[in-house]
Amino acid sequence: ETTGPGSLAQAIINANFHPGPDSVTFNISGNPPFLILGTSLPVSIGPITIDATTQPGFAGAPLVEIRRIGTGVSDGLILAGGSSTVKGLVFTNFLGAGLVLQSAGNTVQGNYFGTTPSGTAVLANTVGIRVESSGNLIGGGLGARNIISGNTDSGVLLFGTAASGNTIQGNF
Repeated sequence: ETTGPGSLAQAIINANFHPGPDSVTFNISGNPPFLILGTSLPVSIGPITIDATTQPGFAGAPLVEIRRIGTGVSDGLILAGGSSTVKGLVFTNFLGAGLVLQSAGNTVQGNYFGTTPSGTAVLANTVGIRVESSGNLIGGGLGARNIISGNTDSGVLLFGTAASGNTIQGNF
């Protein structure tokens, strides 16, 4: 489900109303596990860990794909609360960015942007990751790197003067 109880959208809404850090884990039925967005996800306004490596069957490569359909969605996931982590997701087909970092101190590791879960075919976003803040970590060493490929404009877009002091390393 993309909305309602048990959905990623509802988990973000619940986290927004809960003080302090929150965690979202996955157990989506279906093969492959898809989250198809016909409407935008809520903006995350607090520290949150969205960890799709918890999806049953995860073995080092993302399984859970967030894909835009229709025209009602521009950006995928927007983090506005800072100190958040996103790992183990596939972001595809967004007219804007798959992931937007509007606040500082986020970690983005082990995700795919602009490619299918197999990592072998393009399903482009316009921008993979749009960074509008400082102090973010995108990638890292072995096991933490992202695959950022096939996006039609930019893989990682550092947007504006606030997007300084970020670490982008080890990504493919």
